[in-house]
Amino acid sequence: MPTIIAAFTDGWGRVLRAPVILLGSFVVTLLMALPAARAVESGIAGSLGSSLDAETMAEGVNGEWWERFEESARGLDSTFTPSVIGFGAVVDNLSRVVDNGALPSPVVGVVAASLAVWLFLVGGILVPTGIVLLLLLLPYIDRNPATEARNRKVAVIVFSGLLIAAIVLTVIGTLFRGPGWTFVAPWTHLYLEL
Repeated sequence: MPTIIAAFTDGWGRVLRAPVILLGSFVVTLLMALPAARAVESGIAGSLGSSLDAETMAEGVNGEWWERFEESARGLDSTFTPSVIGFGAVVDNLSRVVDNGALPSPVVGVVAASLAVWLFLVGGILVPTGIVLLLLLLPYIDRNPATEARNRKVAVIVFSGLLIAAIVLTVIGTLFRGPGWTFVAPWTHLYLEL
């Protein structure tokens, strides 16, 4: 049985052997973060302008300016706090979630948009592509030359699984669908139209 360290190193080895996926994940995350970063940048630039605070901030951190900025910040600008230095932003947001505190609404919006993009990529592109590739590779995986179904266990299992999934998804989409594609139990009201 593999140890935790062996599983961890094996996982990192797999990640590093897939540079395209790693690079793609980085690019998608960067593209999701850029609009929010540009909005915060314009708020900071508007606050600093060509003032003396801009010169002192170029040399180091100016705590007085940061306090004034936090007091007047609205929207995404309110997320620019001292906790954003280093890994502090992630820890700050996790701390708020664990403490059952409210996240700033701009952060919730950015996280929701990011989740929507990742759910689309994983559920709408990666999973179906993986299923199609598996089906395309199935004849090469199952090299059994038998022609009788009882001797083709892999083919029978895959076909049975796909048939059951198709039936279950059809029943859910037909009987459990309400107005606006909401999930409705068929025994409360049947919205089936033939």
